[in-house]
Amino acid sequence: RVPARRVIHSFLPNRSSENRGVTWFSANVQYAKDVDWYLGNELTAAALGAALALVVKRESGQGSGTGFAGGAHSTSGGTDANGNSVVKLGRPFIADIGPNDDVAIAESKRPNRDAKPFIDLLMMLHGMASGVSQLRVTGDYKQTSYTAARGAHLDDQAYFVVLQQWAARSFIRPVRRRFHAVQAGLGRFRSVGARQFQKNAHDFQRLTIQPPGREQLDPDSETSSAVARIRGNLSTWQIECGLRGHNWRRLALQKKRELAFFARHGLPVDLTTGNAAPASSSKTRTEETADAEAGE
Repeated sequence: RVPARRVIHSFLPNRSSENRGVTWFSANVQYAKDVDWYLGNELTAAALGAALALVVKRESGQGSGTGFAGGAHSTSGGTDANGNSVVKLGRPFIADIGPNDDVAIAESKRPNRDAKPFIDLLMMLHGMASGVSQLRVTGDYKQTSYTAARGAHLDDQAYFVVLQQWAARSFIRPVRRRFHAVQAGLGRFRSVGARQFQKNAHDFQRLTIQPPGREQLDPDSETSSAVARIRGNLSTWQIECGLRGHNWRRLALQKKRELAFFARHGLPVDLTTGNAAPASSSKTRTEETADAEAGE
C-alpha cells in the first residue's frame, strides 16, 4: 500500500472546488473494450471456420453413415467410443453415395470483409474520445493527403501542449522539486549546501519542463517556418527546439564545441562551401584536447 500523502490524484477538474474526479482516459475505455471484443470474436469465428466441414446432401434427406467407404479410411468398427461414425479423410477417399446425392464443403466467410470499415469506425470514435486524430490512433497514412495529415498533426500538437503543461504542473514539477529538496537536505549536491538551498529555494527550484518532441512532416518547409518565426519575434529558440525534443542550451553549447573543433583542424563551417572556419580560440592544448574528446 502507498500512503495517500504520497499520491498525486491527477484529473481534469470541472469546477474550482473539486478535489477528486475521473481521468479523461475513461472516455476511451468502452471503445477499447469494443475493439477488443470484436476482434476476439472475429478470431474465434475464423479459427472455427478453418476446420474442415463436409455436408452430405442426400435425395431422401436421411440415411445412415456419411456415405464414405470403410476399409483404410475408417477406424476399426467404423465408430468411436460413443457410437458415432468415424471416417478418416485422406487423398484419395471414396464416397459411397447415390447418383442424385452430393457432398459439399462448408466454407467459412471469415475473416469478415466488412471488418475493416467497422474497426475504422471504432478507431475514429476512439480518437474522438481521446481528443486526437484517427491518424494518430491508427498510424495508417495510406489513404490520406499531405494537407490532411499536416492539419491533423497540428491539431494533435495543440492538444498535446495543453496536456503536457497540465502534467508538468500537476505532478512532474512538484515531484522534481520535492526530490531536489530531499537531496539538498541529505547533502548530495556539491555546488550548494542545505542551508543555502533552503534560503534561496525559489531560485534553485526554477525548472523548465522539456516534453518529448515530434517528427516533422516536411523538414525543409517547417525548418524555414521556424527560422522565420524566430526572426519575426513570434517564437523563441527554446520553443522551436522544444518542439523537436531538444534543449536549446545544449544545442548551443554543442554547436560551440563543433565550431571550435572545425577551427582547430581547418575545416569549413559550412560543409557545402569552401568557406574557412573562424580563427581558433586562445585555449591551452589541454583544453583543446578535452573539447575535442567531448565533441567526438
